Amino acid sequence: MVMESKGGKLIPFKEARQFGRYALNIVLASKVLERMPIEDQFSKDLIKSEVSRTQKLQEQDLEDVCEIIGNRHAYCSSSKLLEDKEAEEEIEFLERDPNMPNVGTRVRRGPDWKWKNQDGQGAGTVVGHGTRAGWINVEWDTGLMLPYRYGCNGLFNAYDIEPCEEPRIRQNHTIAVGCLVQRGPDWKWGDQDGGDGNIGTVYRLKTPTEIYVRWPNGNKSNYRYGYKHCYDVKLCDPFDPCVKDTIRRQGEASSLKSAHISSPKVGIVLDTSGNSLHDLTSGQSSLYSCKRLSRTKKGKYYFKNSTGNSKNKTWQWRALDNSWHDFSKSDNQAIENGLAQGTVTTVLVNIRDQSYRVNLKKKIMVNTKSKSVSDIRLQDKRHDQ
Repeated sequence: MVMESKGGKLIPFKEARQFGRYALNIVLASKVLERMPIEDQFSKDLIKSEVSRTQKLQEQDLEDVCEIIGNRHAYCSSSKLLEDKEAEEEIEFLERDPNMPNVGTRVRRGPDWKWKNQDGQGAGTVVGHGTRAGWINVEWDTGLMLPYRYGCNGLFNAYDIEPCEEPRIRQNHTIAVGCLVQRGPDWKWGDQDGGDGNIGTVYRLKTPTEIYVRWPNGNKSNYRYGYKHCYDVKLCDPFDPCVKDTIRRQGEASSLKSAHISSPKVGIVLDTSGNSLHDLTSGQSSLYSCKRLSRTKKGKYYFKNSTGNSKNKTWQWRALDNSWHDFSKSDNQAIENGLAQGTVTTVLVNIRDQSYRVNLKKKIMVNTKSKSVSDIRLQDKRHDQ
């Protein structure tokens, strides 16, 4: 069991006393790492040289520090593991393609449906755009969430689902994905919703009392719905004439805004496997692109629309053969947004169906599964011309 745990190892009885110093050596190793160059592997000589600048150690302590630094990606706090897990899950709920229905859109099976009874012969809600081009994530009212084809990915042009106007009926649930909400009695989040009276759609339930909502202005955030008896939002009756009128006006405003988007060219770039969405429309509307901002004192996240990248610079990552590759435009934007906020230290990106956590301070990215490390850099395109 010990060997199967992350970073675990068997300790002989005679080494128990030395193991008692392990926590101290972990702290020392972290201090040493802060002063070392950004590399995937360090030689023992380099580590020992850096340690000697800090303090004098016994040989066994020095060996422990070398081992800890060499296996540093295995040491991770439970809170960090939880953060990584949440970040990985969040990938499924992102909006990537302006040609797809927004998160929160109600849908039914479309003309190219071939998935038998996965939909329960009912409606569902768009909860995110897939990491693969031409795929969209839908949660059906039965609770089943799966990806479906929507549009072209270079290999096919198919529409498994299509938008509908069928409202979500809660039945035995207090709240559910697809429900309509607006500001509640405990709202304290400014104009995240675009203004009092606007109606958003629940697209994710993290817990029975914490929900995620997409507002008509494109903002997304998590809100309390019964958490410690607080309600940031309240349910709307989809059959109420006033609610119907508000939804209609919001739809018209969204259509009008979309009509002014000058992005006739859609650049979807596939990786070598033809599966991963690496780029989006060059003039993508900020309506479809949201970035995470800093966590508030209450631990809340909120989102706002992204702005365009620098025209002359792009972020790149280094492959195993030392060649440099551009991040996708959406990942570039996420990195730029994180740097602009100052308080954001890591950003999650997706490359070839693999999740990576970009460390903005150390300018590296770490594969969230294999823990392999790659360098990143900001490259001036003009120097490549």
